[in-house]
Amino acid sequence: MKDIDERDGVWISPDFAFLETEAGARIGLTRSERRALKLLTAHPNRLLSRDEILDAVSEPGSDKNDRNIDFLVNRLRRKLSDDARNPRYIATRYGEGYVWIGEAPIAQPAVAGADMVVSAVNGLDNLGDTRETGEGFARALPRAFEVAMGADRRVVYAPGCAGAAEFGAAAPALAAELSFFVDRGHISCVVAVRDFRSGRLIAARRQGFENAVPVRAAAERLARQLYRQVWRVTATMPVRDVPLPVGIYGSTMGESIPLREEAEASNRKMLALAETAELRSLATWQENEKRLRAMLAETPHDAEAKLLLAIAIHSKYVMGGQRLLVQGIDTRGKDEDDMEALVTEALPYVRDKPDHAIMAGKLLHFLRRGYDDLARDLCEEAYATSVSPAGSLAVIGQMRAFAGETDSALDAIEQALNLSPPGSHAHAYALVIKGQALAGAARWDDLKSVRKETYGVSPVLGLMLEPVFAHPGRESYRARAVMLLFSRARAEAQLRNLNYVCARLFRDPAQGANALRPFSGLFAGRFGTAAIPQEVRSAHPRLFAEIS
Repeated sequence: MKDIDERDGVWISPDFAFLETEAGARIGLTRSERRALKLLTAHPNRLLSRDEILDAVSEPGSDKNDRNIDFLVNRLRRKLSDDARNPRYIATRYGEGYVWIGEAPIAQPAVAGADMVVSAVNGLDNLGDTRETGEGFARALPRAFEVAMGADRRVVYAPGCAGAAEFGAAAPALAAELSFFVDRGHISCVVAVRDFRSGRLIAARRQGFENAVPVRAAAERLARQLYRQVWRVTATMPVRDVPLPVGIYGSTMGESIPLREEAEASNRKMLALAETAELRSLATWQENEKRLRAMLAETPHDAEAKLLLAIAIHSKYVMGGQRLLVQGIDTRGKDEDDMEALVTEALPYVRDKPDHAIMAGKLLHFLRRGYDDLARDLCEEAYATSVSPAGSLAVIGQMRAFAGETDSALDAIEQALNLSPPGSHAHAYALVIKGQALAGAARWDDLKSVRKETYGVSPVLGLMLEPVFAHPGRESYRARAVMLLFSRARAEAQLRNLNYVCARLFRDPAQGANALRPFSGLFAGRFGTAAIPQEVRSAHPRLFAEIS
């Protein structure tokens, strides 16, 4: 028996990766085609505007043009052998959009690997004549959650699906359970989101249907509100045992590091992949900032949300600061003002939460505005009481490295690495911190193992760190090759950002200079010492006197 959904003589694979005709021919689908087909078939006999389809298929940061949707639909029609003038599947509504007119899906959607599954819809019998309202809301919720979650997430509607044991490692991450009831003539629905594997309740919200609110609008509003709760809990819950920046990033992007399969790609291709990843990281930051600012608009005195927003602003530079500088965007002064206000306002309320307090200390140190002693005390006090060892060890290791306590720093970081799942964001985070500590201490031979381990996590990340963690004067071929691939603007931006997020934070200027030494030497060899940006030159005059 084929593992496919059958619709009017054309089979669509559960993951929408291909079509199969009655004659047995398989026809592959592009990512945009998969997304468009998934959206259309999820809403049979409903008009979908070009803008709705465009939102479903667009990548973060891509150029949106609704005329592209016409070309996309034409491609789908060709693959479906569908005639626009006498359609079997996709009908055109001129000036409005498109409608899927084929049979509605009749088979269970693919639950394995989904980000969320609507696993239970209870109480529809309670609704009587208004049952259609409940069914419409339940059907609209998966798409509403996909929009709220963003980043190419997949939510499926599969009430009564099997439990976690049936899926093993491919179990969905989250489950949404709906319960309908009527009180004094008013319909209500409680939507509870649980961890699919453990059944642990993460968030719940009640939705009423008075005032004739369209079910789609109600689903979109509830999904936004509920997913903000889910995102916040999953980003900060202690059981994750990761530093808060990693939790925030992973809650939006997923837990694994992408691009491991590119080990055999050329240096040029991996550089292009790295630049794509930077754009994606910036899009993630924008999504996180928007979500957190929405939280603060609703609850302006929310201390945790203030701290999380400050962390997100800082993470923007760690993950993609060089991309901003290449684009001529430099809001560091304003961002530092915002971080300072957010952290100092939150501080009285987060000091008794070790995982929050240790990040507050890290951010105060990052500002370099006279908070260094307070920052160090905050971090050490929080570390002493933290119950999240892997997360706190990585942060305290970085803070001790900046203070010049290299051996103590490396001991903490090594333990953090041992506690982090191989290949995870937390693993990569700790590896980069270890490399910073070793570079600051000029332990160049020890950096070789860091470079090797980083390639094991992600070849793209390993390549981009080659010129950062190179042995000065004994740079690898790949380190020199990366610098040759960089434009001057890109290399300048990376040097400025490397100083901003790392080198300037060392207490000992000589260690800060060491952290810049590998990249600076390669930069000067490629573009000349006169090309060194003034802000970096003035921060480390001895280093550039030596290089010159």
